[in-house]
Amino acid sequence: MSSTVFKTDLSLRNHVLKRLLLFCVFLFSLSTQIFAQNSAHYLEKASQFEKKGLYEEAKKEIDDYFELNKGDSEAHLTRYRIYLKIGLSKQVSGANLEPILSQALRSYKEAKKTALQNKALTDFFSQEEANFINQSLNKGSDAYNAGNFEIAIVWFDFILDYIPNHKASRELKLFSLYEIENTERFLKEAEYYLSDFEFSAEIGEIVLDFCTSNQNFPKGNEWAELLEHVLKNNEKSTSLDVLLRFHSKAGLYYLSKKNFTESAFHFKKMLDLTDDEWYRITLARVYSNQEKRDDAQFYLDQVNLSEISSLDILDYFVSVQQSVNRLQPKKDFDKTSLKLPAKLTWIAPYFQGKWWFDEKYYEKAALEIQKTIDLNSDFKPALELQGKTYIQLGLKKQSDELLTQALIYLKAAFIIDPKDEELKLLIQELEK
Repeated sequence: MSSTVFKTDLSLRNHVLKRLLLFCVFLFSLSTQIFAQNSAHYLEKASQFEKKGLYEEAKKEIDDYFELNKGDSEAHLTRYRIYLKIGLSKQVSGANLEPILSQALRSYKEAKKTALQNKALTDFFSQEEANFINQSLNKGSDAYNAGNFEIAIVWFDFILDYIPNHKASRELKLFSLYEIENTERFLKEAEYYLSDFEFSAEIGEIVLDFCTSNQNFPKGNEWAELLEHVLKNNEKSTSLDVLLRFHSKAGLYYLSKKNFTESAFHFKKMLDLTDDEWYRITLARVYSNQEKRDDAQFYLDQVNLSEISSLDILDYFVSVQQSVNRLQPKKDFDKTSLKLPAKLTWIAPYFQGKWWFDEKYYEKAALEIQKTIDLNSDFKPALELQGKTYIQLGLKKQSDELLTQALIYLKAAFIIDPKDEELKLLIQELEK
């Protein structure tokens, strides 16, 4: 009897449990439907706001939906689309653009990852990828052309985060960094470009010009070497100009810092690139400053004076020759050593007089300078120097007549160049 009661009781209990289980399944099913309806409501509202162009409102709805459906490919895709449209719209300032685009890219990558098994979606993503790259590239280019270089960089970075070897974006980012003159970021980006792509003369010129402007000569040497290799193969004239500008500025910079070794290195490079007498004279000047007389004279002896038509370069040559002559063993300057073209032989006495003036032999200086004046009375440097020579002679001999003669020469020089303020002040001082 007791056994029968126990079995009946157990059967009843099982029946109750079954009913309870069925009820729980029903509640779960009902709650799932309600949850799905509620979450679908967020997605629907996000899509509606998106169609109306209300992207911030759409963003709020899709973010709420995303919290409930993080594994949903559609949620990621819709979120990407809305965030990208916010970035493409004019509602976003430069400061807020980067996090918006970063979220768009994260959502795009997640959507693509969760949809790999769906052939239709795979084709869609291929098309969408081309669309967002073109849109972003256009947006970055517009910002660049408008001078908004920081915003342009954000758009190019957006593409590079997805496709690191996207050449157009890498180049445009480099150009943008050039414009904002951020040395560290620019050179770092240049290294990225060099590691991803073959060296190009155009990029090499831009980087070398940047190094020249910012006096980053050690880094510039690396790019100059690459550009020289291209120049030897292609003879690109603009590359030659950029290289000469770099080596000239570097050579003069190191010369001013009395780093004669580095200075000589750069001027030798210039001579290798182009056979210009000015560079040869400057190299002699560098060795003269190092008191390396033989080296300096070696380069001066190579100067072809018959090819020089500029009086400034001739004057430069003579001044450097004088500096070299003062080195031990000291050697006097001789105008007959100037192998000048026939049309410039009249200037040789002026250089001889300049030498005597610097050595404080004023009477000898006056005689030589006058020879040039007699041959060319419109040569201002000779007239001015003769005036200064007579000032020294007048002071030495305490002669007003010589000082008056000095004034005549100085005024004659001033008539040729009335804009020479220094000469004007000298005449005024002498007239007192």
